[in-house]
Order: sequence, then structure tokens, then C-alpha cells
Amino acid sequence: MNNNLPAINHSNSDLCGNYGLELQASYLAPSGFNYQAGVRELDGLIIVEAVAEGVGCTYLCGIRILNKADKTLVAEINVPRNVHYSRQKCVDLVSKELVESLVNAAAKGQYCIDREAALEKINTLLDNCYFEQSRKSILIWAESIGII
Repeated sequence: MNNNLPAINHSNSDLCGNYGLELQASYLAPSGFNYQAGVRELDGLIIVEAVAEGVGCTYLCGIRILNKADKTLVAEINVPRNVHYSRQKCVDLVSKELVESLVNAAAKGQYCIDREAALEKINTLLDNCYFEQSRKSILIWAESIGII
């Protein structure tokens, strides 16, 4: 993640409508990029996304996944430079990291994990976390203009 981002401060929390994130921190760099950190909640986990928003593009800078209860770092996803931001890209990265972390932790703890079942459950949770509000919004819009 970008080290220029200030610490997350709940007093400056806002909703970043472009991404569906609860905005926690923002930093305007001399380069003109607006670095933002926003959070999403995922059933006991907090996903922190760092993005850099420029004039014609938005880049994903990194993702951290924390345990909501005690703020323990579950995973940190380092994103290569010049990766364009999209919700689907975040879902793909978080899904892969959570499944890998779970499988590795389970193996060390001598648990047996059905990888495919875990992947399906995690993907369902992530889909709801990232896209449920969009689905609700399109249905409200369709109803308002008489499509449904």
C-alpha cells in the first residue's frame, strides 16, 4: 500500500460513491493523484482498499484484509503498478488470497478444508459485499421508470 496515505481516521469517514467504499483517508499527492483508502465489511472481516485516482484513470494500489474483532492483519495483497481499479479485480484478488490463506492455515492446523466449497462460499460473500447495492439500485431505477 502507499506509505503516503495517512492513518485511517474514523472522524473523516465518508462514502466514496465511485467505488462503494466507506472512505477513511485521502491524500492529494504533488503528482495530482488523489490517494484514497476505503473499507468494506465482509462478515467479520474488514477489507481496506487503497486506490490512486488521476484525471483519466484510477489505479488499485493495495488491499489489506483485517479481522474486524481485533484488527489482526489476515492478509496483505501487494498490487503491481499500473493495475486499473475495478470492483471485480478486487473481488478476484481478495477471493484468491482468502482461499490460499485458509488452505495454508488449515493445513498447518491439521484441518481438512474442501477448497472448492470454501471458494464458492467466499465468492458468494464477496459478490454480495461488492455488488449487492448495485443490484438493488438498478431494480429501484427499473421500478421508478416502469420497467418492473
